Amino acid sequence: MKTLNYSNLNNADTSAAQTLIDYYEGDQTKHLTALMDSQRKNWKQRNFIPYTRNITKTIVEKSGLLFNAPPKLEIFNGAGTKPVIDSTFNQLMDNSDWLEFFQNVDVYTRLLKSIVVLQQRYVAQPTLTTGGLYAPNFQQGDALLLTLLTRANSDVVLDITGTIILELAFLTSDITNGNEFTYRDITADEISDWHVVGDKETLIKTQPNIDGFVPATFVYDVNKPRKGAWVKPPEDIIDLQDQVNLAITDTAVAMAHQKQKTLYTNAVMSGSSVSNPSSPNFGAPFAEEGFTPAGTSYGSNTMNASAMGGLGNVVTVQTGDPTVAPFVKFDGPVSDLDKLTDVMDQLIKSVAEDWCVNMRNDKNARANSGFQIIVEDRDNLQLRDRRAQSMQAAFRRFYNVCQRLYPTLTAGMLKVNFAPPTLPVDTAEQETMWAAKIADGRASILDYFRTVEGLDDQSAWEKIYEIQDVNQKLGITTTLTAATQALSPPPAPAGNSNAGSNPTGNV
Repeated sequence: MKTLNYSNLNNADTSAAQTLIDYYEGDQTKHLTALMDSQRKNWKQRNFIPYTRNITKTIVEKSGLLFNAPPKLEIFNGAGTKPVIDSTFNQLMDNSDWLEFFQNVDVYTRLLKSIVVLQQRYVAQPTLTTGGLYAPNFQQGDALLLTLLTRANSDVVLDITGTIILELAFLTSDITNGNEFTYRDITADEISDWHVVGDKETLIKTQPNIDGFVPATFVYDVNKPRKGAWVKPPEDIIDLQDQVNLAITDTAVAMAHQKQKTLYTNAVMSGSSVSNPSSPNFGAPFAEEGFTPAGTSYGSNTMNASAMGGLGNVVTVQTGDPTVAPFVKFDGPVSDLDKLTDVMDQLIKSVAEDWCVNMRNDKNARANSGFQIIVEDRDNLQLRDRRAQSMQAAFRRFYNVCQRLYPTLTAGMLKVNFAPPTLPVDTAEQETMWAAKIADGRASILDYFRTVEGLDDQSAWEKIYEIQDVNQKLGITTTLTAATQALSPPPAPAGNSNAGSNPTGNV
């Protein structure tokens, strides 16, 4: 039964999530101008120019992301069994550009704390099943369609376990005219499309759900919410982004005022230098000399704040006392911009630390060894491990859905092995460490090529044979360690002088 409606897709929660997405994607000016309308009176007349700096993107993309290298996808179909590589599943994933897609999943999960992946089976042409089971035909264009949904454009109903999505509704158009949009609702029984205007929704069309379930998967950042389906989007980074944008906008105005101060004088000004030549005398009202009838009002009782100075303006102040000598003075605010900038930098650093990000700058001490780098980034590395656990659980649920969409896939549990984090490396230190390991028999040259050079076994052996060949020709003699000699290499490539022999000669 359908239980979600228009109110689930246009409310305060969806608005907050969309604001966070706008901040990450750099669509910030509209939010800044709305903020200035409420906090900086007459900002346009006072020559404020909105400036933004995308600190949200900087923090999120330094915050324990997982896809620094393609992860390895393996399927386990029983306890104690070796992992299996399913070529059909891998081709499904490759055809859907899954790596680029899940890089976005990684980022938006970190940003919003929870997202939904909609998995749809695309069959390019009518096809016959084999034994009642559908198998994808990649030659004719069959594919797995992946769609990233967020709290900004969707809502769900979960089962009692909180792992299976029973109903999914998501926007199929932008929200226009305040509250007009279309959306799609998916349940186990049917798929329906709706048109919403205000608080009234009209059914456009409906069709049976031939899958018999909702093919979607929840992905969480580090943990599931205490209650409900969605994790509440963080407020701290929204507040920080607002403060940063206001601060740099104010700083730009302060810099301009300190370079181009306002001219104050009690003399009547005329000429092109006056901002408003038609009324050169403005400011506090005064009474002219001579007889004035009783009850006469001397100018307006209110001051025109927008005319009281500013970049390139002249403010004329007259006392009405002819004995007061005229004066001319440039004046304006003087701010210690360095101190104000330091305050904002410290605020950014504090919030970034809450996101396990070390915001280094020239004033901070810099690591001078690999160990110090690991110590400095310890929180980020620990966060990455926690996020990897949640992402592995999401991939497990993801594969369960894929198995229901494609019954010919290998039965079992998908396990994802993420590459270790990429940290700056002291090359000399690393080479010394590996030389010691190989000399002590605790590692082999094959291990070195796998780990440091990133080669697979075949490519690593080819490299070993190549080194042997070159060293023999040059007369260079190096004894292999027992750790390398004990390995069983594949046959040497044809044409190699060491073909058919173990690499126990010169390397």
